[in-house]
Amino acid sequence: MSKAKLKTIDKRACGIIRRMMESELALAAAELGLNVEVKNAVYDPDGFVNFKVEFTLANIDKQKVDWDRDCWRYDLEETDYLMPFTFRGKKYFLCGFKTRARKFPILADDEDGATYKFPASVVAMAKAENR
Repeated sequence: MSKAKLKTIDKRACGIIRRMMESELALAAAELGLNVEVKNAVYDPDGFVNFKVEFTLANIDKQKVDWDRDCWRYDLEETDYLMPFTFRGKKYFLCGFKTRARKFPILADDEDGATYKFPASVVAMAKAENR
């Protein structure tokens, strides 16, 4: 089956390329026991496109590894990962960090799976209440 060749690199072409990459890389990653995620793409209409691709071991929780690496910055511990806390009557679970965010560096998921950002002071108060 012959497919039409791309004449330009634009948003539509990047979508086509992404879908093909994801399917092919998923097969290769599964064979090697890895997870793969195709991330952002940057393209130039002159005919260049770059995709960021991330491979991780299948049994590794990348979010947990990132938590363990950065938790000390906010006076948290490795065991605080997914710790529940309540803020303004709603329950959240600590899940990560935005280390470049000065005012709201801590990420937490609510019970519906939506992610919210919090200042370190709110989490410190919640942690003190939980103890």
